[in-house]
Amino acid sequence: MSLGARPIPSARRTVATVRNRGGVAEAAGQFGANVAQIAGQALEKQDKVNYATAKGKLLQDLTAAQSELENDPDYGTLTTRFDARAAKVREEAAKLIKSRSDRAMFEADAGALIFSAQADVKKLAWGKEVQTLKAGADTFAEEQMDLAANAQTGEARAATLGNFGTYIDGLVQKGVFDPVEATSASARSTGIRPTSGCSRCSRRTALMKRGKRFRPTVRS
Repeated sequence: MSLGARPIPSARRTVATVRNRGGVAEAAGQFGANVAQIAGQALEKQDKVNYATAKGKLLQDLTAAQSELENDPDYGTLTTRFDARAAKVREEAAKLIKSRSDRAMFEADAGALIFSAQADVKKLAWGKEVQTLKAGADTFAEEQMDLAANAQTGEARAATLGNFGTYIDGLVQKGVFDPVEATSASARSTGIRPTSGCSRCSRRTALMKRGKRFRPTVRS
């Protein structure tokens, strides 16, 4: 008795349904959340008390170091001295932290704080330098006016004023003077705008314009 051709089994393919895809996405999201949680635990401070104490000391000592420089006239070495002080302060504060992972985090935190403080000190030093150079420009201008007014020849007078012009150009180049301030300083050096009410300045200016020497009156 023949039962006919035996049916050939076919492979069944499982097609992911919308519901299945949602489950996969949910699992992937949960996996990502677990990874983030593990990373967060790794970055968690082991001893928050010591960490906060060390950071507080660092901030206090950095502030004190900056305050000490406020009235320091040696602007040329401000940044170098502050950098050395900051490195020492950082080292001392870090000693308060025993955990290796906490100390690594503290070093990164301290580096950012010190970098910000260094920027403030550089700004302070530059302000002091500008103030000093501007005061020096006033003194130098007076000296050049005297030299030019008492010059024996027109060439010497022109050379003196030209030299002062170079000086002013240098201050503009350094960013100490803006163009308006430079013009004003140059005008003072040539006596174009003498100090109001100053008879000595007026006399000196008039002589300079006529190409004559200025001899100050000596009172007995």
